[in-house]
Amino acid sequence: MLGEQLGLHLKVDRPSEAFALLKNCSQNGTLPIRDLGTDRENTIKLELDADCSGKINRLLIEQGFEVTHLSLERQDLESFFLRQTSGGDQCSE
Repeated sequence: MLGEQLGLHLKVDRPSEAFALLKNCSQNGTLPIRDLGTDRENTIKLELDADCSGKINRLLIEQGFEVTHLSLERQDLESFFLRQTSGGDQCSE
């Protein structure tokens, strides 16, 4: 396989505020977040360049968020491409 993508799924008590914080960290380069979105259940979904799940969890807790779910998903590049082009499981801001 050519490479590996990491997916991180989070549930927190204030998802819109956490989303804004993570988006800011992505834009300023503080965290290696490739893509960021949410689903209908307010799960925050991130695509990462590196496993920084512990750092993200610590950041959210230090900022007063209650993290109720955190899961890391490893995905090869081929599976990632197929998911993106098939239209399934798409995230939106």
